[in-house]
Amino acid sequence: MISILIPCYNEEEMLSNTYKRLKTELVCQDQPYEIIFCNDGSTDNTLKLLTEIERQDEKVKIMSYSPNKGPGYAFRQMYSKARGEILIHMDADLAMDPKETIPFFLEAIKHADIVIGSRYAGIKPQYPLRRRILSKIALLLNNTLFKCNFKDTNSGFFATRKAVKDKINMVSDTFEFQAELFIKAERKGFNIKEVPVKFIHKTKSSELNVIKHSFSMLKEIFILLFKS
Repeated sequence: MISILIPCYNEEEMLSNTYKRLKTELVCQDQPYEIIFCNDGSTDNTLKLLTEIERQDEKVKIMSYSPNKGPGYAFRQMYSKARGEILIHMDADLAMDPKETIPFFLEAIKHADIVIGSRYAGIKPQYPLRRRILSKIALLLNNTLFKCNFKDTNSGFFATRKAVKDKINMVSDTFEFQAELFIKAERKGFNIKEVPVKFIHKTKSSELNVIKHSFSMLKEIFILLFKS
């Protein structure tokens, strides 16, 4: 089974379209699946929309809590509920099209333990400069401090075998949870593959989240450095 994990924070403008396009792609795949949405303390109508989607689709599960606790915390909650052998994490804003990424990732994960969607592996990303700068700073710090060579550690789109996460204790609540997973998995000898993904920024909410949590993300990089 495939488990699609989608954290949501104030995504009411995009949510219905995201679900429809993701559902269209998943029904084309010849394997069982589930979609897990996590309402991470949204203050708009995100939870209401998710509740309606869950009521109409038995393959959809929702989790919800308040206040907002961060994408890393959301990932751990969704992981605890996931039943799939393959977990695919994606953002709710359709910055990466399910039609272009889901089949690609399902094929790539056959030959890897983790597949990272990289915005900087040959395809130029289309998103605001200030967000790109923050992303590059985090990537530089991660690669330098943890002696890694990743092309992207914060795209929001990755696939992992559940068996990998079972062997890794994760603590980060911020966007840094992705780097934490990749770094700890690499140190345990898991096979990690990076693949290019087309990234088009489409919503304000994700950008505002990055700005809001940038300092806490940098703080967690150094916390992880001393704990790892």
